[in-house]
Amino acid sequence: MTINTSRGFTLLEVLIAVLVLSLGLLGLAGLQAYSMRYNQSANYRTQATNLASQFMDIARSYRGAGNTGQDARNHPNIRRLVAGLNSFSDGGTMSLLTACNATGAGIDPIRCDRARWFNALRTQLPNGRARVVFAGMPSGAITVEICWTDDRNVDTTQTPDCTGASEGYGRASVGADGTSNWPNNAVWLRSAI
Repeated sequence: MTINTSRGFTLLEVLIAVLVLSLGLLGLAGLQAYSMRYNQSANYRTQATNLASQFMDIARSYRGAGNTGQDARNHPNIRRLVAGLNSFSDGGTMSLLTACNATGAGIDPIRCDRARWFNALRTQLPNGRARVVFAGMPSGAITVEICWTDDRNVDTTQTPDCTGASEGYGRASVGADGTSNWPNNAVWLRSAI
């Protein structure tokens, strides 16, 4: 008679296999969480790029048909459109937007377009802020700069000049002026109008 001394060995193999499978599934869940977070960040960047392009289109629409040779800095409609936007802002209160959406005469279309654009900025980006400046490059060029609070970082402080850690996730890139460091989630677009 022989005595079998390897009893329970199959059960031990199953327990090790379950442990390895569990670790793999936990790693996959963590990877999925990171993927979703960075996908949301990419979506914010796309929204910011679209908003910057939309502002450029609004500025071009106020230029008029026969004014393509005129410097945008001297065009009265464009000057009114970008007036007061040389520092980061979220567009202020919603009262102007409410007045623009109401039916009635006497509403300034330039102010209404600004209010609608800033409303889109606030609703599409968390703590979205923007500034618009005339670039020093070719005549008629303006720069739209947009920043927002990125949720990839736990620090959600909002700074007036878009330099907080949560606004740039700690990594800087070259800004619109070509020299200064910008947060990684700040988007700028320069175009001739």
